[in-house]
Amino acid sequence: MRSQSIPRLLVVVTALLSISCASGGERVEGERLAVRTAVREAYQELPGVVLSDRHFALEGEIHATVAAPDTATARAAIEAGFAAADSVEGLVDLHRRGSEVSAINAAAGEEPVVVSPWTETIVAASLDWAERTEGAFDPTVGPLMSAWGFGCEECVAPDSARVRSALARVGWEKVRYDPEAHTVFLTEPGMALDLRAATKGFALDRMGEAIMDAGATAGIVDLGGDHLFFGPGTEGPENLWPVSLADPYDPGREFARLHVPAGALSMTSPYRRVVELTGGSVGHLIDPRTGWPATGLASVTVYARDAIQSDILSTGLFVLGQQRGCETIEGWRDIGAIFVFEPAPGEKSLVCVTPSLRGRVERLDPPFRPLVRDD
Repeated sequence: MRSQSIPRLLVVVTALLSISCASGGERVEGERLAVRTAVREAYQELPGVVLSDRHFALEGEIHATVAAPDTATARAAIEAGFAAADSVEGLVDLHRRGSEVSAINAAAGEEPVVVSPWTETIVAASLDWAERTEGAFDPTVGPLMSAWGFGCEECVAPDSARVRSALARVGWEKVRYDPEAHTVFLTEPGMALDLRAATKGFALDRMGEAIMDAGATAGIVDLGGDHLFFGPGTEGPENLWPVSLADPYDPGREFARLHVPAGALSMTSPYRRVVELTGGSVGHLIDPRTGWPATGLASVTVYARDAIQSDILSTGLFVLGQQRGCETIEGWRDIGAIFVFEPAPGEKSLVCVTPSLRGRVERLDPPFRPLVRDD
């Protein structure tokens, strides 16, 4: 773990961005702009001391940068944030013996399991958005993820029979959550919770709270590509945070720049996490309603005030697709999205920006899908 005191805060977030459009959201092809070799740097003076550090938890590297009145406070704030991430991991790690999610999965079809408030919050939010997305986001997707080889060493693409078998053990409606007894019960044997599409967001929210409670005044946390911005940003009278967004086909290339209030950004793309199978590879975005990989989009990035919402919705909206995704978040003023459509090889993507984010886009240069991806 390394720390570094710096006089100015580099306020740049590189994320593969695609966000959902509300009804009537326009599709923007955009003007081809020059590709820069570096993402945008926005330096502004921040009061006090700025400290950066990194940590590994929740299957990813965490980068935290905070501003505080003094070095001791900044250090304590970062350590409090990392401790919060470790606590979340201990509750929901699928592969950790003794975690609450492991206990829920082990008791599938047998009995309810009493859970702590944090696990209960993640489960409740996941079930709520599973219903809102009509199952496009589903926390019981575990059997399908296993069938497709996520977590195996030598993987073979599943046949239709194996997919059907796994799909029979998926379904958020089969989860019995009792808020009074604080229990979670998977009603059928072989069911399995996989909360990874919500956990990073929840952890970011808890980290932000812990960092601010420890005395930090502002900062940004990056957890495996999902980002939380807290406190006043560095640009303009609205104290916005400037964000650079990377091309899903070429992460070294910036395709958009935004200015957003304090909140969270989460990106979902099939190119971000893949499993190598015999005869090819497949992205991690499996449609829990069909059992097969979701297609049609190159990426979706969601902005929301709470990171658990942005995390869940970036997955759910990707699976839903642009039209149904737009309808799902219509009326949510604090949620915005950008969809990047998957074009034919050798063509430029269409990009759909929701009305709530349209005024936040400073520059848009849609991604170009190469004829051959260099993976």
